[in-house]
Amino acid sequence: MDARRGSGGCSGTEQWSNSASVQQTLSGFIASKGVKRRRDDDGQGWERTIVHIDVDCFYAQCEELRDPTLRGKPVGVQQKFLVITSNYAARQHGLTKGMNVKEAKQKCPQLILKSGENLDFYRETSQRIFELLCSPNTWRPMLPSSRTPHPINVERLGLDEFFIDVTPLVTAYDDRIEQLERGGTPSGQEAAELPDSRLSSVCGSSSVSFEGHVYSHEGADPSIAVDCESAMGGCVRRLALGSIACGFTRRLLVDKMQLTTCGGVSYNKMLAKKVGGEHKPNQQTCLLPDRVKQFMQGCTLGSIPGIGFATCAKLKERGLASVPDVLSSPPHMIRDAVGHDMATVVLQLCNGIDPTPVKQTGPPQSISVENSYWASPIFGRDGVMREITRLAPHLIQRSWEHTARHRQVPQTFKLTVRFVGKSSRECRQAALPPNAIPRAPPASDRSSAVGEGEPQSPPVPGALIRLAASLLNKLVPDTSRPFHCNILNLALTNFHSAPPPPLTFSRPQPPQQSRAAAAQPPCPETIDLDTFDEEQKQPSCRVPDGVDAAWFMGLPAGIQAEVRRQHVNRGGGGHGARGGGRATSILDYVKRQKEP
Repeated sequence: MDARRGSGGCSGTEQWSNSASVQQTLSGFIASKGVKRRRDDDGQGWERTIVHIDVDCFYAQCEELRDPTLRGKPVGVQQKFLVITSNYAARQHGLTKGMNVKEAKQKCPQLILKSGENLDFYRETSQRIFELLCSPNTWRPMLPSSRTPHPINVERLGLDEFFIDVTPLVTAYDDRIEQLERGGTPSGQEAAELPDSRLSSVCGSSSVSFEGHVYSHEGADPSIAVDCESAMGGCVRRLALGSIACGFTRRLLVDKMQLTTCGGVSYNKMLAKKVGGEHKPNQQTCLLPDRVKQFMQGCTLGSIPGIGFATCAKLKERGLASVPDVLSSPPHMIRDAVGHDMATVVLQLCNGIDPTPVKQTGPPQSISVENSYWASPIFGRDGVMREITRLAPHLIQRSWEHTARHRQVPQTFKLTVRFVGKSSRECRQAALPPNAIPRAPPASDRSSAVGEGEPQSPPVPGALIRLAASLLNKLVPDTSRPFHCNILNLALTNFHSAPPPPLTFSRPQPPQQSRAAAAQPPCPETIDLDTFDEEQKQPSCRVPDGVDAAWFMGLPAGIQAEVRRQHVNRGGGGHGARGGGRATSILDYVKRQKEP
């Protein structure tokens, strides 16, 4: 290894693993994941620049979007009898996530509680954020004027977290960074192409300015000297560019959606997510390579993404409760506790190595509606079927929205139940029969005239209810056995591309007649309008004598012309007709329309 690289806080084999064999294992794992290395990377994955965005108290901010008068007031979001989240005005009174509603009211009597049972608005807001971040035009202001937007991978985590791989943005400045590392300076034209003065400071000097906080550096927006001879010099410049991209993203969300966020910037997903929580709310933090070891020493195993509760419990049984414990233990002890594959993952995460890529989030693989009944469990089949009938319209509505957005239709229905007294859920699924999900009506017809445009409840086809009942029978074959359940979930999965809507052709239907007109005897004669001259088809203001004016003016222009012609042939008074029978029958028919 280059001696220059051993001086950094996160380089050097002894700092990244506790044995040469573990280092080889980690290197093989990284290679198997297909992570590309730069020549100055030394295998640590420094070539990437990852931004993590976490929306502050997401549900509470969504409620403030719905009702702007709530801003600045203590707001909590309630599900069942718990406050699942609250804004920072409420947290100042001691409210915490999952607090009982009664206790929350005691701590903050002025707390405003909003129901969070319906997640539709939260999902829609999350989707709007995602679409904004995925748009190539969003990132155009970050690029030099001579470059075109690059595809940016955005991975959504839950509803309120987003990983953004801004490496393509940073790569646009690689030529300037490499020129600086060789001792040169950007030309005047290249400097003029930079869209932001802060980008010029990153690409045009030996010290770079960061936006926001830098872990273990005092103050915000620090300026840090870069040693171009160091292996991590390029990484520091890229992370400085990443901090500007993170600040740009956060300001964009404030301007476009009135949402404040926290941001984390580093060279892999795990570090970006972890360091973003250092300064909250509405702030951002960057973690540099030479501070990774120091940062990881202060992390608990349970707080590291990728190390779950069960793995932590197994390691704790061996006396390994912290990151320093793991790094100071023989590798075989970790392998004996959690197995070879998981031991490799634990060691790499404790060393700050995370090769997992930012995967572009696609359409959801399933959609579901769920309700819990902890306070009052559902009893028996009748109770479950009543709840299924109540939840099904919401599932159908979500299916319509999914199809409209992604042009996909579900193929499978799944019923999941958690029975009282059991620690896990049980589920059954089956293929959807035809017409189990009704065709969505036009968008203009989906709002009701009552209740300020709230969506109407979609009809639930009997085929879907019968399918749910058959799946429930499979979950509880003994129809005589009573049972209670406290969780019920309905889901649609296995989405396929929706077929294009069929093209339909229909003849225009004649206007419907009123009851009075329908009761009249049919016209005894038909008129061939093609035999008339064009001037005869033109409407006239004159109404023949003895004909009801209002009814006559409602006739087609050709029939009006024919009646007038017959009336004239009769001499204007009903006598002396030419063409006798035909004219008389039509005129008589028209005159009868005014008689009772």
